[in-house]
Amino acid sequence: MNPDRPVGILAEDAHGVSVARALQRLLPREDVLLVCDDAYAPYASRRPEVVTRRVAELLGRLRGDGAKLLVLASPQGVLDAFAAQVPAPVVLIGLEAPIPQAGAACNGGAVAAVVTSGSVRARVFGQALRRQRGASAIHFEEWPLDAAAIVARIPALVAAGVGALALTSPGLTELRPAIDEAAGGALAVVEAGDVAALRVQRTLRHAGLLSRRKRPGRMIVVSSDPGRAAGRISASAAEARTAANPA
Repeated sequence: MNPDRPVGILAEDAHGVSVARALQRLLPREDVLLVCDDAYAPYASRRPEVVTRRVAELLGRLRGDGAKLLVLASPQGVLDAFAAQVPAPVVLIGLEAPIPQAGAACNGGAVAAVVTSGSVRARVFGQALRRQRGASAIHFEEWPLDAAAIVARIPALVAAGVGALALTSPGLTELRPAIDEAAGGALAVVEAGDVAALRVQRTLRHAGLLSRRKRPGRMIVVSSDPGRAAGRISASAAEARTAANPA
């Protein structure tokens, strides 16, 4: 396989750009093809079988476009569809709650697993959290994309003995400055996108597929519903190039 092929990322919306950027910070020569499935977002509002079929279809397109590795940057997509994917030569990495890493960052203390409001089905996500190890306790938190609400919530977590935040939804990256300021060093913060980027790096290195090109990597962002995406794209995604992809 050509090591200069792109890494393919499937996300639910333009917040997936944060995962692509985490990857390119770590691997600056890698090209990234990001598909934002705005037409079907949020996956949490869809039936699991619908999400499974949709994820399989879009991952198949990314494989067909020559992706050398795939990242499923959707916590709900991972919960619904990850295990159902047919094994393929192209490795698939899922975006999951980084509980072990957050637990390690606070010496095995209590961790808050944080997602954006409405981005996961709470019961299914809670069941997945109960299977996680590496923390003395796991608190499930759903936060709006509202800096003031987050700043107001963090002191209560510190008072409850939480030692680290496991930021699981890609959308939380844009609020990271407010989170860090409110935490004031009292909470370690671990992002799922950063953990996924490290897994990509290890996988590509092991397979001998790290890009050998000299130029900086490029990012192409494709939406399954550009009209809907235009109303969602935040300042964090504005620099990326968006093109239409037939649903």
